[in-house]
Amino acid sequence: VQILKFGASGFVYSVGLAPLMAAVALTALDIAEAEPQRVKRLQANSRLFLDLARKARLDTGSAEAFSVIPVMVGNSLVAGKLCERLFETGINVLPITFPAVPMQGARLRFFLTSEHTTEQIEFAVTATARELDRLRSEEFAMHLPPEIYEI
Repeated sequence: VQILKFGASGFVYSVGLAPLMAAVALTALDIAEAEPQRVKRLQANSRLFLDLARKARLDTGSAEAFSVIPVMVGNSLVAGKLCERLFETGINVLPITFPAVPMQGARLRFFLTSEHTTEQIEFAVTATARELDRLRSEEFAMHLPPEIYEI
């Protein structure tokens, strides 16, 4: 029982939903139903982010235009440093690193909302592409073996 409880995939990284979070989720569903324009704006924002990211040659993997879009980085150190640099520009995005993803599967996970503006999305994509290019060309990247960039 202990092995299953702490090692089975259905239990790893999962917990029961707190009552307050359940109430928040129900309220969000009520709002989405009452204000369908929010869903349409979210879909448009997600499509815009994904299109711009791909045009900027950011690897979005097999992502589709949903509210969560990854930018594949391939290395946990690079993902962490990129996250730090983006935070300094005002972008709040967190890295997803090993062991939550495979060793070479590190990524940043962007969460989009209906309230993001076109300008914010354009800025986030541009800054991400710029800082990732800088990281890969600066001394920081020189200390890492080239194979870490292969995804």
